[in-house]
Amino acid sequence: MEDRRYLRHSGFEARAPLRVLKRLSKGSRAGGISTIDQQLIRICTGRFERSLRRKIREIFLAYSLNAHCSKSEIFHSYLKQSYFGYKLFGCIHAANFLFSKPAIHLTEEEAVFVAALLARPLPRPIYYSVIILKEKYDITPDLIIHLAETMQLDWADPIKLRYQYGLNNFPSTAKSLRIK
Repeated sequence: MEDRRYLRHSGFEARAPLRVLKRLSKGSRAGGISTIDQQLIRICTGRFERSLRRKIREIFLAYSLNAHCSKSEIFHSYLKQSYFGYKLFGCIHAANFLFSKPAIHLTEEEAVFVAALLARPLPRPIYYSVIILKEKYDITPDLIIHLAETMQLDWADPIKLRYQYGLNNFPSTAKSLRIK
């Protein structure tokens, strides 16, 4: 999950830095500490450098964003602008490209697959393969995963796990991605 406590914080998750330090002390992968709000700020400002100054600025801007916008508005803006894979920015574009329909008409499976791309963006070889396959086949999440497995891409197993996890645990994802 991208930001488990999204609805419970005001733009900054105070527990995140402690969680990262705990993981690092155990020798695990650190993971990110940015909230969805902070990620949206980063996308909108176009500032991606890794610095404490940028992070502090994001925190203040995320608080301000939360003071002026609802969590739903922030989340929808995030989905409309996030990176979903090679040449795919925004869930609307990802839905149209992959499944040839507006995000609002995605099935639950398609919406969960698009949501899974936030953590595991679509790689370039799959992007170009989908272009070719769309001429003859209806594209489904299972077809894309099968294609990645056939191509022996490292992306196949993680996206498959994330997709199945999403189907089992977040069936309402489809409603979240149904953006006009």
